[in-house]
Amino acid sequence: MRPAARARFAHSRGFHPGEPMPLIRVELFEGRTVEQKRALAAALTEATMKTLGSPADAVDVMFFDVPKHDWATAGVLASDRAATPPADPKP
Repeated sequence: MRPAARARFAHSRGFHPGEPMPLIRVELFEGRTVEQKRALAAALTEATMKTLGSPADAVDVMFFDVPKHDWATAGVLASDRAATPPADPKP
């Protein structure tokens, strides 16, 4: 959302310029349950309220479920990493 549009949206919800209005994006592997996401959203909202002083209704949390074949770390897809057992450590 463009900054001007976000400001209009915030104002329409009763918030004024200068008030904290965080949007927290959570990107995680798909497969989490709605209950897990609900609990995480509540915990993130509580922490944001405590840390930033934001009212609960000003805190937005968005979840993005990412398939393991769309996420790579150190050049290796997570789907490939999960399919390959870890190497035995050398003594």
